[in-house]
Amino acid sequence: MADTASPSNDPLDAFRALEADFTVTPEHDAWMQAEIRKTLKAKTDSQMTYRPLEAVARRFLPDAH
Repeated sequence: MADTASPSNDPLDAFRALEADFTVTPEHDAWMQAEIRKTLKAKTDSQMTYRPLEAVARRFLPDAH
């Protein structure tokens, strides 16, 4: 749903218009970028595995199907 006060009809722009301005601190941005690089390296090095959502749910919810 677009914000009629916004010149754009893009739903993402409309959503962002509802939020207060958010700025990431340089420290948080550096941490986030480091985590992303670490994750992508693990993926490239084939160190990551895939588990179906059902398997993860069973670990935390014993009666999950």
